[in-house]
Amino acid sequence: MKIIAFSGSPRKEGKTVSLLSEVLAGASELGAEAELLHLVDTPVRQCMGCYSENPNDCDISRCTRGELADAMAGLFQKIIWADGIVIGSPVYWYSVSGLTKTFIDRLTPLENKEKYLDGKPCGLVAVAEDEGSVAALAPIAAALSWMGFIIPPYGIVYHNTLNPEEAAEDARRLGRSISWLAHAVRGYNFYDGKTM
Repeated sequence: MKIIAFSGSPRKEGKTVSLLSEVLAGASELGAEAELLHLVDTPVRQCMGCYSENPNDCDISRCTRGELADAMAGLFQKIIWADGIVIGSPVYWYSVSGLTKTFIDRLTPLENKEKYLDGKPCGLVAVAEDEGSVAALAPIAAALSWMGFIIPPYGIVYHNTLNPEEAAEDARRLGRSISWLAHAVRGYNFYDGKTM
């Protein structure tokens, strides 16, 4: 079982990474191999919106060559190979960071023609010093669900300035949920309703 966490924070040792590390520790409790990637180290270009021009043009090969040739090609392979992922972001003005949003936009080719994301568990982590974490993650959760990801129960974790220990336990619970869910749904195609 392979679980990958993607940090959309420009800080490699901040609260976002701390909570993502707790998620991965929870996943490891159930035997998952865990990996943390910093999106700041693998910058990707903005989505060109190929889907709006011609949905048939929105595929992995077009999204990784020419003017869009960037780190996304390697990230696509990691996501396809992973059994589950976690996306973490600081909250900037009631939304996720630009790094995080660009990364999510660029996932479109994985759900367009081929359903690479079908049934793949995905958890979300947000860090904010004030209100806004849930407001930032709710539309992201909706988009990811539309892409085929499964958001597990208790699948959204946010930093709690009043009780950081509770946030850490919530994060470990999320890691365990993603690992368990990834194992439970393996081999089922949700899009077509078939067992593979």
